[in-house]
Formats: sequence, C-alpha cells, structure tokens
Amino acid sequence: MELSGKTALVTGASRGTGAAIGRRLAKAGAHVVINHAPDRDAAEPVVAEIAGTGGRAFAVQADVGTTAGTVAPGAVDTAFDSALIERPGWIESIEKLTPMGRVGVPEDIADAVMMLAREDAHWVTGQIVEASGGLFL
Repeated sequence: MELSGKTALVTGASRGTGAAIGRRLAKAGAHVVINHAPDRDAAEPVVAEIAGTGGRAFAVQADVGTTAGTVAPGAVDTAFDSALIERPGWIESIEKLTPMGRVGVPEDIADAVMMLAREDAHWVTGQIVEASGGLFL
C-alpha cells in the first residue's frame, strides 16, 4: 500500500472533511491518528469505521503546532457550511463561480491531502494548496 509504514495525524478528523481525510489516508495504508477537540465520542465512530475496513487508527486530543503543508478547501458540503448551503441560491451561485460546476464534497479535500501525502510530494513543504475546484478563477 502506498502509505504503509507512515503515520498521519489528522486534525479535526472526528467529522466532515477531516473524517474523509482520515478514511482516505487509512485506505492508502497509513496508521491514522484522529485528533479531536473536545469531543472524543465524536472521534470513536471514525476510528471504528477505519478499523472496520482493515485500517489502523486511534483517537487523541492534542494541541497541534506547525504542519508541513496545508490544504485550503473552498466551498464544501459539510455540517460546518450548512448555514450557507441552506441559503436560497447559494449552491447555484457557487456552481456558477466554480469551473468544476459544483460544490465540493469532503472526499475532494481528502484526495488533495492524499496527493500531498504521497512520497512523490516529499519536496513540497510549507505550502498552502487551494482545493476549491477553481472557485473565483
């Protein structure tokens, strides 16, 4: 597997985009540390889901400092953005502004993180990668 022998600490991984990132990295063979704050109970189902598919994961509550790379998502259909998504016409506006023609889903962001986690990206560090489907291009 592509990330066998690697450990990935995923912040905010107890729900939404963070959970999708954790699942994606585990699928590639990484041992995933699900960082949650403050609700450990929310992290446990993600850990169980990863374990249920043969992956390795555990939950921690840690204050995480600097990261080597950051993925900056655009509009993503998650509970975090639900107040915007529920506004009449908001989704249609994003679809018009995005060359991809749609609002992102958590798995879109997880795929961008996976791209940076691969060994091929070992020389890419300290970067902010926009994963927005080209929003506002």
